[in-house]
Amino acid sequence: MYEKKTLNMPVWEKKSLIWRVNKNNPLRDKGGAVSVGEPPAFGVFSLSEAFTIRLVSMLRNASQRNKFPLFTKLAGYFLFARLGNSPVDLVRDSVRFRVHVYDNYSDREMLLAKHSFDEIEDRLIQFSHQLKGAFVDIGATSGRLSLLASRHGGFEEIISIEPLPVLYERLCFNVFANECKPIKSICVAVADFTGELKLFVENDDLSRAGLQINGSTQREVVVPCDTIISLLSRETFHKVQALNMDTGGTEVIALVPFLVSATNEELPRLIVIPTRRIDAKLRGCLVKRGFRIDSQNLYRTLWKRDMGCDSDVVL
Repeated sequence: MYEKKTLNMPVWEKKSLIWRVNKNNPLRDKGGAVSVGEPPAFGVFSLSEAFTIRLVSMLRNASQRNKFPLFTKLAGYFLFARLGNSPVDLVRDSVRFRVHVYDNYSDREMLLAKHSFDEIEDRLIQFSHQLKGAFVDIGATSGRLSLLASRHGGFEEIISIEPLPVLYERLCFNVFANECKPIKSICVAVADFTGELKLFVENDDLSRAGLQINGSTQREVVVPCDTIISLLSRETFHKVQALNMDTGGTEVIALVPFLVSATNEELPRLIVIPTRRIDAKLRGCLVKRGFRIDSQNLYRTLWKRDMGCDSDVVL
């Protein structure tokens, strides 16, 4: 019903990956992708001009200090105009990434953030060395968190789920560019049913795909979908200990049925959800199943399940 690739499967024999997107190509109406053969090897798009490298370094330092916001914003616009529609190859915390800053805001953050981890992700990585098991990254985009967890975490298995074909293929490229723990990548959306789902995609920010229309620059994409409990039972070999979910609006409709129907053994110990997506219904389900807030920032909340009846791990 949907495609999946693992590190021990030669992706180049399956299909070529996307390395460039033509914004004016009509194929973007179908989710956005223009394949142009086997992508250039990692490193071809590394920053080489001294001025651009210094500008990126300056913006990373400015993002940490949070000073001169207007100047920083203008300098960022200048940098992105200078880069144009070219991807950028970079290494952050020993992980290789090919980022596409021209149509993915999360990739912009990866390029310009002073640190690869925020406090929520750092907490997740710390817990991973105690929990082991499987980590499921739903809405993985280009695979940043999956790859950082693979390189620095203690999870035995990582599942990356991304429904948009163009982002899924970028995810596959980044996975194969790194030699770390196996990551299984799956091109499917999550919902409360199995079938097909219509997403609305921002032309200038593919990471903001969601269920609602938020502007006139969006396009419709129909993707396969499945329930969380069905995916986890079919795709994981270890107990799922951590779940990260950032799916542009399907968090509630997918998570609530999972929390209601899952057994204690099927529930993860950790769930990360965008803070703005947590409504009263989802919060109530989380609390009822034994989750409480471990840490939180403006963007994401880490929920930890304290019930120890189904696990010997003490967090």
